[in-house]
Amino acid sequence: MERHNGLVIALSNLITGFVVLLAAVVAGPWFQEEEKPKTKPSGTIEQPRNPGVGERTEFTGEVHDLPRGYAIWAFVRDVNGGQFYPKYSACGVQGDEWDCGSLRVGTEGTLDKESDLKAVLVSAEGVAQIMEYVIDVEYREVRNEGMKALPAGSTVLDSLRVTRVR
Repeated sequence: MERHNGLVIALSNLITGFVVLLAAVVAGPWFQEEEKPKTKPSGTIEQPRNPGVGERTEFTGEVHDLPRGYAIWAFVRDVNGGQFYPKYSACGVQGDEWDCGSLRVGTEGTLDKESDLKAVLVSAEGVAQIMEYVIDVEYREVRNEGMKALPAGSTVLDSLRVTRVR
């Protein structure tokens, strides 16, 4: 029985190492040229256009003066619970537009519940914190209670309060 436990632990460590390596490769450009913003970045949420949303909603917007080495990340925050739930990957940025794809808002049975959708400017240090959270939830089976705060070095570009209506 002990040999099997060792194998499970080794396999778990191997998977965790692979996920961290993959995260480093994906986040590599952010880690190479991080710099403090010279001008204050700004951004707006373009989609969703109204506060009534379904379980999944598209999350897009505009950004101006995005500094090198930073990424835009989507967070959903339950207004009552206070925890921040990051999307597992950064938003795509092309020119002055960002696109986070589809976000899940709330959980089953959460109709009429309010959440804040946040477009957040995240530094490389913040990306590392998000990746640690993702690894804990997905691979170490830590209970998914959200992040207590936004990552270090983060700046909220824009926020929209929505209500899950379907």
